[in-house]
Amino acid sequence: RGGLEAALGAGMAERLERWPSPAGSHGDGDRDGDGDGDGDGDGDSVADMIDLSGRGLAQLPERVLQMPWLKNLYLEGNALSELSEDFFHRLPNLIWLDLRNNKLTSLPLSIGDHRCLKTLLLEGNPIRKLPVELGSSRRWCCSRVQTWR
Repeated sequence: RGGLEAALGAGMAERLERWPSPAGSHGDGDRDGDGDGDGDGDGDSVADMIDLSGRGLAQLPERVLQMPWLKNLYLEGNALSELSEDFFHRLPNLIWLDLRNNKLTSLPLSIGDHRCLKTLLLEGNPIRKLPVELGSSRRWCCSRVQTWR
């Protein structure tokens, strides 16, 4: 856990380690009985969103890719230079993906297989060419790409 803790800080690393399963999947995550699976009593599920913005990450923690129920992922302002080819297959329920201000030069071709993604924010990445597969995705709410010169 040392590398994860160093990159994210002790609090966020601990939250990722004990991240709840989606509500009801194991029956023991909803300790407070509010139906959201997180045990914090607020009724809001934390299992569908994670914000790792501005943490200087060069790589996405593997634990995040083990959360297929994620709907919103915020990775703005890190040092990510690539996403694994299976990124979109491992996060099939993403609706919102914020990758602004990273070091991405390309996107995985697997984005073409993704059926849920509606918002993809790419501004501030040195992407020169988008994959043709991006056009095969269903609908886009907004997408901005700004190239560096």
